[in-house]
Amino acid sequence: MRCLPLHQGKEFPTACRTILLSLPGNSQCVDCGSPRPEWASVTYGILICVQCSGRHRSLGVRKSKVLSVTMDDWSHLQVLQMLEGGNDQASGFFDRHHMSTRGGKDAVVMMTRRYLTKAALFYSMNLKKHVEKSSKGPYKGREYTRRVPHRVQSSPASVSLAAVSVNSPEQDKKRPLSPKAAVAAPCC
Repeated sequence: MRCLPLHQGKEFPTACRTILLSLPGNSQCVDCGSPRPEWASVTYGILICVQCSGRHRSLGVRKSKVLSVTMDDWSHLQVLQMLEGGNDQASGFFDRHHMSTRGGKDAVVMMTRRYLTKAALFYSMNLKKHVEKSSKGPYKGREYTRRVPHRVQSSPASVSLAAVSVNSPEQDKKRPLSPKAAVAAPCC
């Protein structure tokens, strides 16, 4: 599965785009369900529609880095971030943390709020760990980065948001996540 020539600042590679669009849930916007999204939040490895891309941009680049799949230049690591992410993966994570955007009159409010939570930070940090693992050598696929080394043996249930402290945003910036939260386990 070689779709990534090492490049910086090039369009999203065609072979990688095929893989990206084949990931579960990526045929519709992760936030509102619109078909054929052409924008991405690289931070979460998700595809979004043009309207939701505006909402993500309003959060700021530190919360959600937005790029066009068809018009913008992509770095090697950004492409990997998208291949390691996916809409179903992110939706499943947010659903398990009671931050679903499906249905309800408060869907638009939740759509914005969920990306400002510690859960979202936890998700994006673990996604980055998978990207770091997959960035060494040729891309071997999502399954490769989700393998847990035998000496770590941790189930996804043992890595929880309970490991993330409940502090103010200022305190969280000063204190890193606990070692339990840093275990390289599937992020969803």
